[in-house]
Amino acid sequence: MNPHLSRGLVRVLPFASQVEFAETVGNGASIQAIFEIGESVTDRNQLSTSPAPTGTIVHAVGPSLDVVCFFDGGAATAPLVVDIAIGKGVGVLAPTFMELARVDMGRNTLVNFDSLRITGRYARVTFTNNSGSPALTRLGVYVRSN
Repeated sequence: MNPHLSRGLVRVLPFASQVEFAETVGNGASIQAIFEIGESVTDRNQLSTSPAPTGTIVHAVGPSLDVVCFFDGGAATAPLVVDIAIGKGVGVLAPTFMELARVDMGRNTLVNFDSLRITGRYARVTFTNNSGSPALTRLGVYVRSN
């Protein structure tokens, strides 16, 4: 028997990272959460050296993304968008985000995205209030390992 092989069960430790907002969002304003998935578990030599996306970046280990949002807005709808980027951009360019999920929220609406699988390096969730008036918005974005 090889003495270098593990003789017991390997236990995976769960991981979760979150960003939460509970604030009045002005008409035309946005709130946003950006997660970098995998930097903490990837060999840095495999990552590109081009710039990261702009904004506050939260480091996380995926692959599951959960989003819940409640919007007390006006008459018009407000988009809640989940984007992913495959990696950093080419050369001096930041990564290009692509839409994964979107819903146009109406007044007093609760939206829940459960277990979206993150297959890119970055995940971004953006809520934009286009309702015509400031609105209390509660947004929670959670990245978890299982």
